[in-house]
Amino acid sequence: MKELRKVFCVFAVFVLMLSLGIVGHAETGFNHALTFSISYNGNDWTPYSPTPLQFGGFDKTYITLENDSQDVYLKIDSFVENNQQLDASDIHVSFQNDWGVYSVELDSNKCTKIPASVLNQSRDSYSYLSIQSAGLNNNANIDFGEKSGSSFDRSLFAGTYVDSKDNSIVIDKNGKVTIQDMTVSDNHLDSYHIIHSDGSVKYNHQLYVYTYSTCLLFNYDQKNSIIEFEQIMSNNTQLPSFLYKGAKFKKEIQAEKITLNKSKLLLENGKEFQLLATISPSQATSKIMWITSDSSIAEINEQGVVQGLKEGNAVITASSAGQSATCNVTVVKPIIISSLPAIDESLDSTQVTVDQKSLEVLKELLNSVIDSNVPEGAMSSDTINAIEQALTHGKPITIEPTAKMIDKNSIDQVTIDKIEILLDNLSLQNKSQIKITQYLDLSVVLKTGSDILGNVSVLPNNTEWTVKIQQNLLSNQRKFHIIRVHNGNAELLPVTIQNDMISFQTDRFSTYAIAYEEEMESTQNFHTVTFVDMNNHILKTENVRHGEAATPPLVPYVEGYEFVKWDDNYQNVVKDMTIKAIYKPMKSNDNSSHLEDKDTVRTEDSTLFIFYLISLISSLFVLGYYTKTKNH
Repeated sequence: MKELRKVFCVFAVFVLMLSLGIVGHAETGFNHALTFSISYNGNDWTPYSPTPLQFGGFDKTYITLENDSQDVYLKIDSFVENNQQLDASDIHVSFQNDWGVYSVELDSNKCTKIPASVLNQSRDSYSYLSIQSAGLNNNANIDFGEKSGSSFDRSLFAGTYVDSKDNSIVIDKNGKVTIQDMTVSDNHLDSYHIIHSDGSVKYNHQLYVYTYSTCLLFNYDQKNSIIEFEQIMSNNTQLPSFLYKGAKFKKEIQAEKITLNKSKLLLENGKEFQLLATISPSQATSKIMWITSDSSIAEINEQGVVQGLKEGNAVITASSAGQSATCNVTVVKPIIISSLPAIDESLDSTQVTVDQKSLEVLKELLNSVIDSNVPEGAMSSDTINAIEQALTHGKPITIEPTAKMIDKNSIDQVTIDKIEILLDNLSLQNKSQIKITQYLDLSVVLKTGSDILGNVSVLPNNTEWTVKIQQNLLSNQRKFHIIRVHNGNAELLPVTIQNDMISFQTDRFSTYAIAYEEEMESTQNFHTVTFVDMNNHILKTENVRHGEAATPPLVPYVEGYEFVKWDDNYQNVVKDMTIKAIYKPMKSNDNSSHLEDKDTVRTEDSTLFIFYLISLISSLFVLGYYTKTKNH
């Protein structure tokens, strides 16, 4: 029994030594072996036999090249796998350096040449010549050592490539490849070329992507902007179905900047708004992603449409290729726009209404308050502050348009003169007669409840208004006009007339006038009346119907003079007339007269004093003469 145990122990030690490779491999029955030779001239060969490894493959062979400027010849003397000799078609040879991967062809004698141009390219610790069996079961690597030289610039292909269905392949600047979130290569992106057996090289526009389990081949275009899947050269990994031969992936041009059409947005609860993202450069193709900071207040879809869900604030972010832009959204209670009464066509009176849809532009004006970008002159600073306070406290806002008929006497004279001068010039130009039928005051009031926040003066866009004309004013020969006076400027607005309705558009709220124009009956029935000032400068010219009165202009002020009258009667015009303003010098005031009187009194007093002085001297002289004569 002891002897049996001793034999068993010896056998166990032998098995252990066998598994560790301590016993010579000739006795272990390896089924693969390789012998190859290297030459620098194609004649003198140095043989190498790399040591086979138990689980397949061979130890790496290190060869120091005599001269990097010389070609290297390779000859496969013997390659045995599964106790069978492999021919040239069963052997794959490749060379990899820091420039790319080269597939090396063998001739029928299993010989080939690696040109010096390839050997001179940069080689790092991962560069080697590989000899593999067709099944890739056994391979031998030959290391020629490291060398500095030209290398493949993987950063040229950095970017995201997408197909027509947004399937993506991402390549970073170091060559790391990710396909639909699955990394298939870690810094193993190379160019792919072919070395023929005679040493000539075919440089391809191809990319070689590989790991230890997967080898993929892609074609690329001259601009590195499109890659096309060519084939799976080896694969032990399940790849996506969109990787089929001919599948094209276009490189996205990365966004360098992204901006939104709104940085701040006032949005009514339940309403939607289209946010627009602009990326630069303009040819950028990177996809835009939208997110919201609070989906319970405002949500955003893939197209950039944001919807208000409840009152509050949320931040919408648009991002692309690492760039982003934001919009602060304030969701408020619905904004109420009051409507003017519709025109009652059964009533024969002047009526005014406004197109309700066109007033939606007023909401945009409120949004400009939130965006701190209110158009100049649109509303006062007090109104802006009142709106901000109302919105901050969640108060509902009402927009109330108004249209009032006003009397001429309630309008300041400057505004009336502006309108009349404009119409007089139009009358002269067209040789027509124009009369004003009605003055209007159009306005928009902003309220919260019964509290008035302020008025709107200017809108960012036009609103459309309609005026109904009384029947007695209608005539086929009459043309109607709408005149607007705003900030001291009078202008005619374009109008559309249909039956008794006049429609016009405006973005300003102030004083308006409705006027009609008709042709003169006959040039003989009208006379030209010209008003001039004291220096014969023309103040106004108008055409007046025979026997009717002219309308004088505002009398200009002349310093030191006061207006007296017009030099002719313009109440009953029967001929062409030039009427001149008569002025007279202003009278001196009472203080001046009083001073003049004082000056006169002073002059008279001085004269009388001199008279009395002379009389006194004369009397003294006569008295002295008389006394002297008496003494003698």
